[in-house]
Amino acid sequence: MGERVALGTFPLTDRLVFLVFIILVAIPILSPIGLPIPVTDATKKSFKLMDSLKSGDILVMCFEQDMGTFYSGAPPDEAGLRHAFTLAKQRGVKVILFGTSSAGCKVYIDAILMDTKPYWEPLRYGEDWVNFGWLPGFETAMAGFARDVQGTCKVDVYGKRVEEIPMMRGIKTLSDVTGIWYSTNTNPDMLPRQWSPLEYKGLKWTICQTLFASVPWIMPYVDKGSITGYVADQRGAGEYEMLLGKLGMGATFMDAQSLGHLYGIALIVMANVHYLYTRSKTSKSKEEK
Repeated sequence: MGERVALGTFPLTDRLVFLVFIILVAIPILSPIGLPIPVTDATKKSFKLMDSLKSGDILVMCFEQDMGTFYSGAPPDEAGLRHAFTLAKQRGVKVILFGTSSAGCKVYIDAILMDTKPYWEPLRYGEDWVNFGWLPGFETAMAGFARDVQGTCKVDVYGKRVEEIPMMRGIKTLSDVTGIWYSTNTNPDMLPRQWSPLEYKGLKWTICQTLFASVPWIMPYVDKGSITGYVADQRGAGEYEMLLGKLGMGATFMDAQSLGHLYGIALIVMANVHYLYTRSKTSKSKEEK
């Protein structure tokens, strides 16, 4: 058994170092600062694609996520949702939400909707946006949606039949959809395989929201045009929020990370200054003796 170490055995200086670190990280959690970060071309492109939507355009947001990756997937997805709902309110864009990966994605969608409530609450459900929750079948469901939207999305999360939802009446196949925001924490291959803008005339673009580790995975698809753009993880969320002008979880995490890094650099500088000062003082003491 390992021996327990009491907090009081640590020197006061060590405890102060960690206390200051905790305070610095807590500041952006309480209120995002919005420290400047370079916005990548990929995020700029994705933002412009979303912002190109106009009245009557159909946006599908498919979330292949669950609560296990909430703090990686939710920041960019919430930024995308805020943008989508803002466009629905200002321009009349229609927004369709669902996920197909597992039953856990239904809980994930509910969680990000809870965080974006001020943006969708003023909208008319069934006319401006609709939530179909979990569509079982994973890639089979994606293929079914592409060929037969009405047959795949039979009821929404409230049990309302698709025929009774006004905004769904003219949406028959993927060719009736203008753009797709596809969020995944696993395999992005299903997006270009089933929902490629190269295969469906009405589909103008697709955005893949994914983990940083998956960016090299999707780049061949981006280069060929079967995926139009991408937003990567918490960093992408922070960039997207800066472009949107609405700070959220992405800015919070990036602020905390930036402050932590700056604090680490400051500690290294102070430690070296202290070391050089002590060394100089010791040398002078030896010379005097």
